[in-house]
Amino acid sequence: MHEDIDFGSKTYHIGENFDRYEALGIKVHITEFDVKGKGGWSQANLAKQADVYYKVLDVCLHHANCESFETWGINDKYTWLKAPANPLPRDKNNKEKGAYWAMRDLLKNFDRNDPAVKKRNQRKAADA
Repeated sequence: MHEDIDFGSKTYHIGENFDRYEALGIKVHITEFDVKGKGGWSQANLAKQADVYYKVLDVCLHHANCESFETWGINDKYTWLKAPANPLPRDKNNKEKGAYWAMRDLLKNFDRNDPAVKKRNQRKAADA
């Protein structure tokens, strides 16, 4: 899933699709996720990037059929999109960007008793 910093307002569509997939029994994996920039990296654009990472991960966490969330890589130095796209949660020097902190805070504060977590755990136990 390759997006750009203007995708934030459209993330609710992902949840709608996850609902449809779940009704069909389809599991979802978000892979190769990155969020490229447009026109330079102002603080506002870095905030937009962080917002997209946060919102997509949040949708995944709240849907039991979303089984994984993986970024394309760790930092902008080793990504397939070179500067100025800089699509990953850490910069080329491996320094955390807002996207890193947004995801970290979401994961740190996510309710482990959320219905999606319980459902995911029940399904895994039944599959074992």
